[in-house]
Amino acid sequence: MTAALDALRVVDRLYAAALDTATWPSALDALTQVMRAGHTILVAESDGAAPMVAADRVDDGALAQLICAGGAGLLGPLNFGRLPLSTVVKRSSIVADDQFLRSHYYNDIIRPLNGFNSAFFRKPRAPIGFTLAVCRGREDADFAEQELAVLRTVLPHLTNAVELTYRLAAAPATTPSLAHLMDQLEDGVIVADAAACPRYLNKRAERILAERDGLTVERSGLAAAAGTETRRLRQAITALAVAKNGMVGNGDGAGQRHRLFLERPSLRPPLMLTLVPIARLGMAAMGGAPGVAIFLKELAAPVRVDKTALTDAFRLTRREAEIAAMIGEGCELEQIAAALDLSIGTVRSHLKRVFSKTDTHRQSALASLVRGLAES
Repeated sequence: MTAALDALRVVDRLYAAALDTATWPSALDALTQVMRAGHTILVAESDGAAPMVAADRVDDGALAQLICAGGAGLLGPLNFGRLPLSTVVKRSSIVADDQFLRSHYYNDIIRPLNGFNSAFFRKPRAPIGFTLAVCRGREDADFAEQELAVLRTVLPHLTNAVELTYRLAAAPATTPSLAHLMDQLEDGVIVADAAACPRYLNKRAERILAERDGLTVERSGLAAAAGTETRRLRQAITALAVAKNGMVGNGDGAGQRHRLFLERPSLRPPLMLTLVPIARLGMAAMGGAPGVAIFLKELAAPVRVDKTALTDAFRLTRREAEIAAMIGEGCELEQIAAALDLSIGTVRSHLKRVFSKTDTHRQSALASLVRGLAES
C-alpha cells in the first residue's frame, strides 16, 4: 500500500508539471525520493520542437556534459539511441560492473554525476519521445524488482505528462485546439469553475460521466454517488480555484493539488481524481475565470488467470502456464524472471513454446487470450 501511495504522489506532481513546466524538477524530485535514488534525468524530444531537459539533484554543468556526450556518441552502450525501447532496463543488464568501472564514459562523465546503478526507460519518438534515467551512486545497492515495479506504475503518467507539456506549448490558446489536445489523453479531463460546474470535458470524461457510476453532473455541479463525497469534492475544487497561486494544503506537502477517490455504485474499483489549479487552461476554456483541472482515472481491477484452465485448454506445462498467466496479468518478462527465479533467457524459451501451443505470436495477443480465462 505504501508503494502505491508513493507512486500516486509522483503522479500528482507529473500532471502539475505538465501544466506548469517550472515544476518539472519538483516532479522528478518526487520520483527520485520514491525510488530512493541519487538523481533523475529526463530528456524529451518531439518532431519540430526543441528538446526538453529536466533533472533533479544534478549540477547544471555536469548535466550539460552528459547531454553533450550523449549527442556525440560518447556514452558507449548507454547512449540514448542505443537503449532498448519501451521497457525498463537496468544499467547492470546492459554492461557489467567491472567493464563499466574501467570505461572512460563512467570515469569521465557518469562518475562526476555520482552515478553507477541506474534504471532507464526510453519511449520512441512517435512523435513525442523521451529517455528517463533514475540513478544511484556506487555505494548504493542496485534497484530491486519491487522498486522497478513502482517505476513501471508511474511511466504511463510520465508519458501523458510529457506529451501534454509539448502539446500545450505548441497549441494556440483557443478552446478548439485545447479540446483536440485533451481528447488524445487516455484519462478523463474536466475543467471546472470554483462552483464545481464543468466548463469543459474531454471525450473520456464525457463517457465516464455518462455512466453515472461514481461521478455525474447535477444542476448544482459535479456530484459523487454519496453526499459526503460530493461535499469533499466541491470543497476541494473551491479551495484550489480561489486560493492564491493555488497554494492550499492537501496532507502530502504538495500544496498545489488534491487527490480524491470516489466509490462507484457498480462496485467497480473507485475513480481516482487528481485536482490541479490551472490558470492556463482556465483562461483558454473559461475566458480567464478561476478554474481547476480534474484528471479522472478508472482504476483497473486485478486480473487473476486460471492456470488449471490454461493447462487443460492448451496442453501447457505447469511452468508454461505460470508464465502465460503472468503475461495475462500484465507482468513484464523481467518481473516474471524475478518472481520465478529464472533467467530472462529461460523465460523467453518457455514463452516461445507457449506462443506455439496457443497459436499466438505477440505478448499482447497472448495476454488477450489468457484474460478470457480470468478467475471470476
